[in-house]
Amino acid sequence: MNLEEFKTQNKYNLFIVANKNAWESDSYVMMPDRCLTSYTDQFIKENYNLNSQSSLAEIMKFPCIFAYEDGIDKNPYIGYLTNIKVRKNGVKINFKKFNTIPLEIFKKSTFELDIDMNRSITELMHTHWTIKSINLYDELKEILSDEKNRLFNKPTVFISYSWKPTETKERVDNLVKKLENDNVTVLYDKKSLFPGQDMNVFMEQLSTNPTIKKVLIICTKTYVDKADNRIGGVGTESEIIIPQVYGKPMQNKIIPIFFEKDENNNPYVPTCLKSRYGIDLTPQNEEQGYKDLIEDIFREY
Repeated sequence: MNLEEFKTQNKYNLFIVANKNAWESDSYVMMPDRCLTSYTDQFIKENYNLNSQSSLAEIMKFPCIFAYEDGIDKNPYIGYLTNIKVRKNGVKINFKKFNTIPLEIFKKSTFELDIDMNRSITELMHTHWTIKSINLYDELKEILSDEKNRLFNKPTVFISYSWKPTETKERVDNLVKKLENDNVTVLYDKKSLFPGQDMNVFMEQLSTNPTIKKVLIICTKTYVDKADNRIGGVGTESEIIIPQVYGKPMQNKIIPIFFEKDENNNPYVPTCLKSRYGIDLTPQNEEQGYKDLIEDIFREY
């Protein structure tokens, strides 16, 4: 499903489950008595029969919200179905996810999304699958306002960092998790480089992969030492980076990310990036720095 198809649909599938890992894969099985039963209008029940192939084909055209029951502090996903398989003991759905909706915004927008919150047991307290007769794109566009670009645009960033010390790797892992939770695709060796693959070709994506919007240079003392002295993978990546910044004073793709500062409170920065404006993610500035980073990643030029 592409964005244009998403825009045209005047119904959407709503899935709510109690299993906190339900939407972390690409398939899920729901019990038949939870499918198009509770919180489902009679019109939907009469017109969408899960035992009809034509109904299933129609249902698969609708965009989806994959949400969790109240009490599970996880963002719901939006996406679409790729297959529905009906058996007497369950209905298996396969799905793809676009992005997430911030949980706080989702819960504030139950009226706009036609989610019933007027009973003692609200719709968000009950595992079920239903179909809502609204245009999900139009509602999300209004609900999210300035956030809508994040919902329908999933940029890719590449992270260059030093494996040592261990603390840096752990901080990079945490940064990756936050970025992915905010709908950013992250390329970095731990998750994107597999045994047998060419490490140099992987690193050359810095300049050859047109989908990469930003290259985040994680600046620490160890990284700077390796970059300036052309040591190891960091040194190789530095040689790829240098032609992309020299003579290009207004480039905005390669960004220094400050993880450490020296005894004079100056950030460690490789020589090739000394004059570049960076983002401070040292512990005392991490919250504001991360906001600045996300804003820049999603900025339209």
